[in-house]
Amino acid sequence: MRQTIFLIVLVVALVLTGYFLYQYFFGSQAETVEAPAGTRSELLSRYRQIKSLKPDLSIFTDPFFRSLFSPLQTFGTGTSTKTSTVPGRKNPFAPF
Repeated sequence: MRQTIFLIVLVVALVLTGYFLYQYFFGSQAETVEAPAGTRSELLSRYRQIKSLKPDLSIFTDPFFRSLFSPLQTFGTGTSTKTSTVPGRKNPFAPF
């Protein structure tokens, strides 16, 4: 009789331990996805604001911007005042 009670208590303890471990590791995986803040009209008004943005392209016509140069234009063409070779090694991964 004593062994039967001990076995029942042990089985109940194991079941409860298994339940709590399952809830701890797998119970909180289902995360709720929240709806975006605001109503549909607010979202549409934000979309219209973003869509109406126009970039200022006048920087590309600025004389200072036009005076800048690309390293690809100066190296390797032979017309540069610096050097006429491309900087760097032919194979940068080769041992020294």
